[in-house]
Order: sequence, then C-alpha cells, then structure tokens
Amino acid sequence: MTQQHPIGTGFTAASTADDILRGIDLSGRHVVVTGGHSGIGLETTRALSKAGAAVVVGARTPDRAAVALAGIERVEVVQLDLADPASIDAFSGRYLESGRPATGSPTSAGTTRTSPPATTRCSPTASPRPPMCCSPSSWTACGPTRASAGTPYTPASS
Repeated sequence: MTQQHPIGTGFTAASTADDILRGIDLSGRHVVVTGGHSGIGLETTRALSKAGAAVVVGARTPDRAAVALAGIERVEVVQLDLADPASIDAFSGRYLESGRPATGSPTSAGTTRTSPPATTRCSPTASPRPPMCCSPSSWTACGPTRASAGTPYTPASS
C-alpha cells in the first residue's frame, strides 16, 4: 500500500466549497457537473455558479433536477444517464456541437461506486469522447484545481 502524505493546501475536512473557491473568478468558464442537483453535487453546482461559472448539470431526471436547482444562476439542466451509453453519446454530441469549452467537470453522480458501470464509456479514447470525466474522484483528477482554475481546458481530438 502506498503511504499517503499531506499536499499542503491549507484546506481541511472542515473547508467548504466557498472556502476553496474564495477569490477565484470563474466568469466565462463552462463546467459540466454530473449529479449536480443533489448532495455534494448540488453544493458543487451552487459554489461554481456563485464563483461565476456557467454550469451544465447532467441528470437522469432533468425535471427533478430543475426543481432542485431553481434560483441558482447560470445553470442549465440536460438529460444524461451515465448508465446508458446512448445517453452519454447524445449528451456528448450536443455539448460538442454547442462549441462551448469544458473548463472542468466534477462528477457527483454515482460517487458511491468505486468505478463507473461497465457499460459507461469513460475512456479518453471513447468516440465520441465524453466532455466529462467519469471518475468519482474527477474533481481532483481532471477538474479545475485551485492552482489551475484559471486555465482553460481544451478537449482532446476524437
């Protein structure tokens, strides 16, 4: 087993999303959040919007998600079922056609799983390549970290 070591961010288990984003302006940034209408995903969506980001929330039940997200600025709810490859392909296609960059993509859907369902195409070589990462830990693995929050994300070619 690999020994874990603190990375010295100054944040603790008691740090909030507002603490982490304090002083960061995400205006003009686009973020995709799966599961962004409940639990930690809702808090992520709220904090990113508060920091100025435009947030696309992928949800299996968009109507229910829209109710939960009512009143949060710069949020768009779209159909996305991560257990359905056709839904992932449709979402990816629509997002890519929109021409919007994906600055980051914290994923909150299915975070109780240790890996995505076998039917979910999450590989960087999937075609079309989903604009989101499918890892429960993607906020740190591929999303904007405090150090890179101002760095634009450029999707890899399909």
